[in-house]
Amino acid sequence: MKTKYCFILILAAFLNSCAPIYIPNNINTPLLSKKNEATINLGFGQNGVDCQLSYAVSENIGLLLNGSYLSDESNSNFNKDITYQEHQKYIEAAIGSFGELSKNIVLEAYFGGGYGNSSSVNTYLLSDSKKIYGEGDY
Repeated sequence: MKTKYCFILILAAFLNSCAPIYIPNNINTPLLSKKNEATINLGFGQNGVDCQLSYAVSENIGLLLNGSYLSDESNSNFNKDITYQEHQKYIEAAIGSFGELSKNIVLEAYFGGGYGNSSSVNTYLLSDSKKIYGEGDY
């Protein structure tokens, strides 16, 4: 009996869909250790393009700049009338402190803020081909 309820819950989760708004970017962990040290990370993937920059302005003060961009439009593999659109822009900046606790341990703490905007349009088979819109700022 318990298995039956678990199956119903799992089936309901797969049949329920939404228009995703927030897509997280990669976490910037620069591990700075000395003045004038810099890191650049650039990532491409299903979540779009992520760019992360960091720079040590002194022996223990660092700056971070992160950005993310996604623009995706596609059709369903099952039904070409079903479309999917997603757009996201995100930027954040931070300042913080870093230091070595030992030869193999670096401690970092950053404080900052950012702004992002995302929108999504999706059509689902189980929603009578109605378009579902989602938009948000974060």
